Amino acid sequence: MTARAVESWTLTPLTDFVREASARLVLLMTPAGQVLAQSGFSRAVDVMSAAALGAAIVASTTELAKQLRQPPFAALNHQGHRHGIFLSTFALERGTVVVLAVY
Repeated sequence: MTARAVESWTLTPLTDFVREASARLVLLMTPAGQVLAQSGFSRAVDVMSAAALGAAIVASTTELAKQLRQPPFAALNHQGHRHGIFLSTFALERGTVVVLAVY
């Protein structure tokens, strides 16, 4: 599986995560949807679509948590018949990152 990174510091954690989690597709991005690294995607249009949708889900669930007067949700996990999706934010020294993984 090919991994690509815009930010070189993301490559080792990304490849480790893909291997350990047996993930099919992974995006590491900013909350605005700017892709920092990806693994498993074969077309740029798929990367951009997934990043935009992932960022929108994070923004909408964050706002929903505010409406409910609770802290932001830690993660979103959706299990389909054949595949699942995991979406979460992580605070790093460099700022918040979003991970979208399909397993």
